Amino acid sequence: MNIPNKNELTRIYGEAEKSAARFQAVADHFAEIYHHDIAEFFTAPGRTEIIGNHTDHNGGRVIAGSIDMDTIGAAYPNNSSVIRITSEGYDKEVVVDINDLASVPKAQGTVSLVAGMVEAIQKFGFKVAGFDAYVTTNVIRAAGVSSSASFEMLVCSIINYFFNDGAMTYINYAKAGQYAENVYWLKASGLMDQLACAVGGPILLDFSDRENPKYEKVNFSFHDYDHHLVIVNTGKGHADLSEEYSEIPMEMKEAAKAAGAELLCETTLDKVLANMDKIDNDRAILRAIHFFKENERVERAAKAVEEKTVEKVVEEKTKVATIVVKVTAATKPSTTPSTKPAATATAPAATATAPAATATTPATTVPTTAPTTAPTTAPTTAPTKKPAKSKAKFTVAKKVVIAAGKSKTIKYTAKDTKGKTIKAKVSKKANKKYATVKVTSSKKIKITVPKKAKKYKGYYGTVTLKAGKKTAKVKIYVQNKTTKAKAAKKKVTVKKNKTAKVTVKVTAQNKKKATTDTVKVTIPKSKKKYLTYKSAKASKGKVVVSLKAKKKKVSKVPVTIKVGSKKVKVTVRVK
Repeated sequence: MNIPNKNELTRIYGEAEKSAARFQAVADHFAEIYHHDIAEFFTAPGRTEIIGNHTDHNGGRVIAGSIDMDTIGAAYPNNSSVIRITSEGYDKEVVVDINDLASVPKAQGTVSLVAGMVEAIQKFGFKVAGFDAYVTTNVIRAAGVSSSASFEMLVCSIINYFFNDGAMTYINYAKAGQYAENVYWLKASGLMDQLACAVGGPILLDFSDRENPKYEKVNFSFHDYDHHLVIVNTGKGHADLSEEYSEIPMEMKEAAKAAGAELLCETTLDKVLANMDKIDNDRAILRAIHFFKENERVERAAKAVEEKTVEKVVEEKTKVATIVVKVTAATKPSTTPSTKPAATATAPAATATAPAATATTPATTVPTTAPTTAPTTAPTTAPTKKPAKSKAKFTVAKKVVIAAGKSKTIKYTAKDTKGKTIKAKVSKKANKKYATVKVTSSKKIKITVPKKAKKYKGYYGTVTLKAGKKTAKVKIYVQNKTTKAKAAKKKVTVKKNKTAKVTVKVTAQNKKKATTDTVKVTIPKSKKKYLTYKSAKASKGKVVVSLKAKKKKVSKVPVTIKVGSKKVKVTVRVK
């Protein structure tokens, strides 16, 4: 299989030798794993914010730029309903059945992300079908340079190229990525990351119209002003800061609400400050001040670019000759010759640019050779005495739901290496907005959700507990009760040995979040030989119940689905 030609690679990367080696490795791995003798090749860059940090989700303005680290992939349709993606450095293949998205769990990494994008693209009215893909990236993970958005845009460009004849726009790409992160990753992200990765180059983004964000190319390069944008490896990541990240838009919206608006772009700083007494959280006020001041800086920067007076803005902002963006070194391991160490990656944001939708068709088909790795054998010596097995143990509930203003005591079991019962410790407290946690004994933990947390129904905080050398995380949800439940269909037909998906439309106290109520499914004992309850998944506005039909057919099986205190009845026919 041929890789993109040298002219195309030079256009995108400014060179062809190293990039060709990367794409050849991708082509070889793709052929080895999926046995295709033809492929199309795709790329989507990472990004950085030049100015306008953390304002997009509240309708702010941003100048962003793509960087010279990107996610690349080889892909081809597989004539099925299943998407299969292998990422270099990860043992587990991502497999998503387009016809069974309801079975994909939320917040479970890449598989959740892909399922969310598929669902969004279909909702937008575009086609999705099965394909195989092998991808690799040198975009640094958990670092604030959008490794996830880069991957998202790559997947969107694959789907657009193969199944939609290029009909999807960059806005469609971005909204698909945002939907996946909001609904399937439970992360309150905006659209900036995705648009910056999709469009490429330095761009000015305006999110004041949330349905139709605007973007335009910016004719700007740091090199023109004898500056560089440098990405530095600090060794610290933000992978465990999802909760804190989600609080930023929430707190900004809290300030906006006090001023009679939904988003800060719909009000003014003066109005927010005039209503400070309505805001309980001081940090929300500081977030609002940041939003308005950052927007002003973006406007000044955009004007400076237009008037060719950028050096004044740069000097005023930095007072140094180099702008430094701190990121982590948590890169995926790569065998491709062109992967750069994160610590030395330097990206002139204005010049290293690759539009996410770029696809290169190989001119001819050539045979590929699978790379080989020599096995290594370590000498082993049988121990004379078998070491004592550790009896360390730590078990606790992974999820707890508590109503605002209430407390709950949960049990746990903690033992040291000798099997002796020990007392756990709280190593990371949940956000006090959601809950306070206290270990009361060697067997019990008391969790209290304050009354103020009623406005955070459906949200959760994570607490980390430690016992000896073992740790455990507990998600503490603020109860989001179901107020209304209605079956989408009162009669459902399912074939023998197949699974029926029954959707219950749910209205929760907080309509923006899924209900936290437990789902109880009741099937008459006499009818369980025909139909059994399999599982239930709750998401925003609905609960999807899976029922498995057995070999025997029957005309009527009454099923009662109880979500919290609300009941719905459905009749299932097995044919």
